[in-house]
Amino acid sequence: MRSFGLSNNALKIIACIAMFLDHLGYMIFPEALFLRAVGRLAFPIFAYMLAEGCFYTRNKLKHFLLIFILGIIMQMVLYLFTGITEFSIFLVFSASILIIYLIDSIVDMYKEKYYCLMSCLVVVAIIVSLGFIFLELDKWVFFENYSLYGVFTPVLLYTIRRFLPQYQKLFMLLALSICTLLYCLYMQWSIAYFAFFAIPILWMYNGNRGKWNLKYFFYIFYPVHIWLLQIIAGSIYG
Repeated sequence: MRSFGLSNNALKIIACIAMFLDHLGYMIFPEALFLRAVGRLAFPIFAYMLAEGCFYTRNKLKHFLLIFILGIIMQMVLYLFTGITEFSIFLVFSASILIIYLIDSIVDMYKEKYYCLMSCLVVVAIIVSLGFIFLELDKWVFFENYSLYGVFTPVLLYTIRRFLPQYQKLFMLLALSICTLLYCLYMQWSIAYFAFFAIPILWMYNGNRGKWNLKYFFYIFYPVHIWLLQIIAGSIYG
């Protein structure tokens, strides 16, 4: 592991700050578009770190259940305080984790029969796609609010991380760039292109976790900052 560069913790802190500024702009200062622009850094960094986390996680079931339960709680909080019904990022990422661990299970069973990996990807992609379509019948989405784009970007990054160990960072960032470009082209939102600034930041990743174990801080940051911003927004706008 390299000692210089940005650690896992440092990258997640950058992503948390970007996410906070994004939601600050969305909920309190909608005219401050630069806040929304900075917020575009968050998803690419979190997606990359999720792929890394899945690669190193030992207790896969605990990892999935933790993110999924947090997703359910966050969804309830979002609905009760804001009326938002779109899936929270925790539920999106819990779907990513489930697919990743299904891939791992099939590959581990069949070892070198990599065609099973491709079959698994196709089958799971169809199942998850149909599920999202069923839950969002009023809008058939792939990219909106990250949705399936958010689900399958970490899966793609993880697949590269596991099966292409040589030049893994180069291929992962190339894949992330392509996914981001597709997202930007679909959204047709000029601010979305600021997500590309996450690529050079991720290139500085040194592979280290960092000095402190901040895992649970990152888990609670999302619901807590949404709750606080909603209180502030409510006091300002009623």
